[in-house]
Amino acid sequence: MRCGDAALRETAPEGPAFRRGQWNAWGCAAIGCASFAIFVAVQTVLVVVIFFAAHPQYAHDVAQGALPPQLYADLRKASLLPSLLTPTHLAVFSVAGDGALVGATLLLAYVGLGANLRTLGLVPKASAAQLGQGLLAGIALTLMADGLGWAQSKIFGPHPQLLEKIFAARHGFESFGLDLLSVALIAPFAEELFFRGFLFAGLVQRMPLLWAAILSGALFGLAHGDLWNFLPLAGVGVALALLYHRMHTLWPNVLAHGVFNAVSLTLTYLFPQLIK
Repeated sequence: MRCGDAALRETAPEGPAFRRGQWNAWGCAAIGCASFAIFVAVQTVLVVVIFFAAHPQYAHDVAQGALPPQLYADLRKASLLPSLLTPTHLAVFSVAGDGALVGATLLLAYVGLGANLRTLGLVPKASAAQLGQGLLAGIALTLMADGLGWAQSKIFGPHPQLLEKIFAARHGFESFGLDLLSVALIAPFAEELFFRGFLFAGLVQRMPLLWAAILSGALFGLAHGDLWNFLPLAGVGVALALLYHRMHTLWPNVLAHGVFNAVSLTLTYLFPQLIK
């Protein structure tokens, strides 16, 4: 039975998708892959456009099908990354890429599964008590991620912190404001909608809660493309899945996720000397 069926919409209880009938499994898989592929495609196009705008000296050779030796060396050292991830560029990536992820998830889930804002966790609004729990959860997530990161470094040794170094090198309220917009407002909303409102909800309809939380958390960690931080990110993903299942609304999740990212960003700006 699909949540998109008219009879189910009329008889099922109001609330997130995991309180209703099952979404079609193949439909969930196809929509999840398609939505994430659209996100990656938009980000890739932006990277190419911004890269050649920032480094026009490489544009002619690459257009001719040649890869300049210096470009290859710079890419291997990731020395060009700071020019791609300026505060302005990061905001553009967030607005366009995360906007595409949100739009694709909402549209495809509606067309393919009959999902709406309520079944995806965006309605109803959260109460003050729920938002308070979201705030506390964000602080707890920060402590948990730091603990997991410390444990991981003890087991596998210290790991590169390239993105943290880029943030640590920035200064000024304008840069901080743009970074805060990207990582603490736009990204949390888009990621919570996709990974918890859609992905976790589809998984928990057909497997035990804990397994659905673990699997969605693992996918959340992998999607960030940073294997060195996989364990902390996966742990955060698991905790956020459990929070959504308890709250039945995504807004505490968005707040918790935003607090987690904001605290990390603020500490990086205030104490850049701690980033090694």
